Amino acid sequence: MGNDYLEGNYAPVRRECTITELVVTGTIPAHLDGRYLRNGPNPIGEVDPDTYHWFTGDGMVHGVRLRDGKAQWYRNRWIRTPAAARALGETVPRRAPIRAGLEFLGADRSDLVLLDASSLEVIAAIHLPVRVPFGFHGNWLPSAPRPTTH
Repeated sequence: MGNDYLEGNYAPVRRECTITELVVTGTIPAHLDGRYLRNGPNPIGEVDPDTYHWFTGDGMVHGVRLRDGKAQWYRNRWIRTPAAARALGETVPRRAPIRAGLEFLGADRSDLVLLDASSLEVIAAIHLPVRVPFGFHGNWLPSAPRPTTH
């Protein structure tokens, strides 16, 4: 029996990576300076498809850094819960990380698309080197303002 949360665009990403050479179609506005972060479900190992739901188990954070009209990097990391640390062969944290409360409960790549807020036209698409599974939405984290010089 299949499980919609483990297949197609919901299928888990199997490795962590950091990529610095990202392909962009269009133009990223130079004033966008910050990181787009998205956290969502991503089992680290094999799970039982009969009982798995995307609100249960492991998660992964995906991030893209924008600055000076460029997509500087993409990286993804599993959320280091005790179970994830054990599965990765790492030292288990002495205490669990702070959680939001839901932690326990077909393509090969994705695009981060920037839209014009007034027209909803695509102004740039950053071609990520891996597929980011469907799931929870991400957030924009602007960088601290840069000092201005006169």
